[in-house]
Formats: sequence, structure tokens, C-alpha cells
Amino acid sequence: MGNVVLGYQTTLREKLEFSGIGVHSGQPVTMTLLPAEANTGIVFNVTCPKNGQNEDIPAKFTSIGATDLCTVLGNMGGVYIATIEHLMAALRGL
Repeated sequence: MGNVVLGYQTTLREKLEFSGIGVHSGQPVTMTLLPAEANTGIVFNVTCPKNGQNEDIPAKFTSIGATDLCTVLGNMGGVYIATIEHLMAALRGL
């Protein structure tokens, strides 16, 4: 997960999938967490609502679009993911 503790990185052992209702959209949402290779970091693969294609958004400061009321990461094409701070905090606890 890019979580460095005492010089070691960690990742998930296996795929995890969650389904529910989007807190802002009210629409059904599925989130899948996958193990990653070393030095990958956390990357959100987001389905673009306009064209249905998947786009990667790395969890890096260069992807920050907004921080008022929630954390929003996005790319130059206008694809974004919001309210990631709860997941990021949970991953940090691993």
C-alpha cells in the first residue's frame, strides 16, 4: 500500500471488495482493493462517468484538486474521486 513503517512497505494479502451507496451521489458503488507491486503506492482506478473508461489517479499531492469538506483527487481530464480520507486512514492502520 506504499505504507512505509521502519523502512518496510506493506500491501494487501488478497483482493477485497466492498459495495454500498455513495455518500455524496446516493448511487450504488463498488470498491475493489488489490495488492500492489513494490513501489507502486496507492492508485485509485476510477471509472469516468462520461465515457465509461477507467483512469488511474495516484494518491499523491500532485493529484489534489480540493480539500474543503473532503479530500478530492483528480486528473487533467476532469476525472476525480472524493472523500478518500477515511479509506486512507484505514489503510494507514494496516
